Amino acid sequence: MFRGRKVYGSYKVETCPFCNKQGTVRNPQGVTVCIDHQSNLIPDKRCACGEWLELKLGKWGPYFQCINCGNKNFRKFMEGD
Repeated sequence: MFRGRKVYGSYKVETCPFCNKQGTVRNPQGVTVCIDHQSNLIPDKRCACGEWLELKLGKWGPYFQCINCGNKNFRKFMEGD
């Protein structure tokens, strides 16, 4: 019945955007990836408006930023490929 106390930040598990394994290291761009994809880079992406997206790192993880449209969700753009 008693599951224990929740500890802030203990339940978030970051996954690798390439293979969905647990991410343990960061690639040169700063995105958390698994050991197998440590040297891989996230390819450049285009927004629906045609502008290039810039990869940024924030408090809640990576995201893309478009000059015209604003911030875009990292996970949604990675699933689109």
